Amino acid sequence: MRVLIVGGEGMIGRVLAERFRSRGHEVVVTSRRAAAGEGRLDLAALPSCEALIGMLQGYDLLVNAAGIGPSRRAHDHETVHRLGACRLFDACVAAGVPRILQISALGDPGTGSFIASKHAADEYLFGLPVDALVIRPSLVFSRQGETSRLLLSQAHMPVLVLAGIGDATIQPIHVDDLADALVPMIEKSKGPRGMVEVVGPRALSLADFVLGLRVTMGRGRTWRVPLPYWLSKPGFIVLGWLGFSAGGLQTLRVLRAGSVGMPGAICTGRDPACMLTAIEAREERSRFARSMAVWSGRLALSIVCLASALIPLVAAGHARSLEWLARFGLQDGPARAVFAVLIGVDLLCACAALTARTVKAWLAVAAVVATYTLVMSVRLPELWLNPFGPLLKNLPMIAWAVALAGFSDAEKGSES
Repeated sequence: MRVLIVGGEGMIGRVLAERFRSRGHEVVVTSRRAAAGEGRLDLAALPSCEALIGMLQGYDLLVNAAGIGPSRRAHDHETVHRLGACRLFDACVAAGVPRILQISALGDPGTGSFIASKHAADEYLFGLPVDALVIRPSLVFSRQGETSRLLLSQAHMPVLVLAGIGDATIQPIHVDDLADALVPMIEKSKGPRGMVEVVGPRALSLADFVLGLRVTMGRGRTWRVPLPYWLSKPGFIVLGWLGFSAGGLQTLRVLRAGSVGMPGAICTGRDPACMLTAIEAREERSRFARSMAVWSGRLALSIVCLASALIPLVAAGHARSLEWLARFGLQDGPARAVFAVLIGVDLLCACAALTARTVKAWLAVAAVVATYTLVMSVRLPELWLNPFGPLLKNLPMIAWAVALAGFSDAEKGSES
């Protein structure tokens, strides 16, 4: 069987590709991250109808595992989950692809555009003259998934704080178990059709699931702090602002609504208490320790840059800054202009320290600090002897920014 997996580099698509290949099927994967001409297919920017039909010809099965997180805008969900998927389905029919597997999502469409757009594409697919199977899984657990990593991070904390969402009921399924259930289902010529919910073997609260992860990772006792739902909103807003796909208010609403299979759902896979092996648990403890070190460094860098921007605005700091600029031959208007630019650069570096996720961004921060240090060393070398270390502190800042660039590169490599 020739299989084309759209979103084949994603959390579910990658595992499905491995399972199909292990059972002797020919698999081609596409991804929006791939280079042009090397398996790139972006549902938000599909090629012309003729090109798309030509790309799909000759396949026995199309798997649509593409998707974007709840933190994205409603317009993005509409573009990718509904419009892009529907164009893809139409092209499959025109190209003669006999079967389509759509990976949807289990949940309440009323939580927002993330699930509503998925379900809209499901309904459209059912109206086409093609052999279609729509899978709606509950919360899919994967160490590579942002929501799972968010829950794993919470499981490490000495205090369990799931304000307003801890009582939400879920029926989690491991991504490996989901793939193990789907591939044999597809291989059967008389397998299920229409919409099928696939969930884990046991329903439990979100708080109990997190506590189970904590036990698996060998963490000690913890205390659950009951807090109102509205206190969760600022935290999820910040996560969304920082670029996490598990952030944003819609993610919070989806988690709060829960996801449990209806009667007739396929219940399969490992128990929620067995999501991690002993080796994976040790790896998660190491990854969490590294993550805490990275975010402590991010916060420290941001605070230093923010202080560098704000302290010169007070009277004494302002006078000292103008005095230093005078050593560069800058007075009055030019001095004030350069002063404003430097304040802006410090503020940008403070923001970058919290949001940078690429090597280039971190190297840019290191370059700014290094340039400032070099210029000040030439004109104000006595600052190196200052007991408060106005220049000496820049050395660990440069080193840490370079180290964070290395962390970003390693994380990018582990995700590809």
